[in-house]
Amino acid sequence: MLSRIAPQNTVPFSHRQDAGVPSFPDQQCVVFVDGMCGACSAMARWIAARDRGQEFLICPVQSGLGRCVLNHYGIDADAPDSWLYLEQGNAYTGLDALIKITARIGGVYQIMSLFCLLPVTLRKQIYQWIARNRYRFFGRKNICTMPDAALKIRLLDVDDFSG
Repeated sequence: MLSRIAPQNTVPFSHRQDAGVPSFPDQQCVVFVDGMCGACSAMARWIAARDRGQEFLICPVQSGLGRCVLNHYGIDADAPDSWLYLEQGNAYTGLDALIKITARIGGVYQIMSLFCLLPVTLRKQIYQWIARNRYRFFGRKNICTMPDAALKIRLLDVDDFSG
């Protein structure tokens, strides 16, 4: 069912050829989230709590590394839709990123794959509506403020990637 989701950039690991993107551990799945968004911070904690195989790394888009990587993929780190997921070097955004993440976590969470049945334009519209209103719905919260142990081991050391 996930075959209907195409990566944003068809060249895997294209960020490695971009001099503006510092080297980082991209062999793992990396989730770039808005570290100031309550929903995104909650999602990062949710991923960390369910990531039994320690496959995921989390990086706030406000960090130097986050800004460099998002810029490479043509995403404004200050924009409401600044959510990016890298898996095997392929970049996914929006609801497609969430679908890929939940599929990778497995179990009951794979039900999110049903969103693949929706047309791509509708998936994008749903995600953009949520993203535009995320601070109103979920408030602001700093992901880096007192992360729990599960999240802390997955946070990329943003000081090492100041861009």
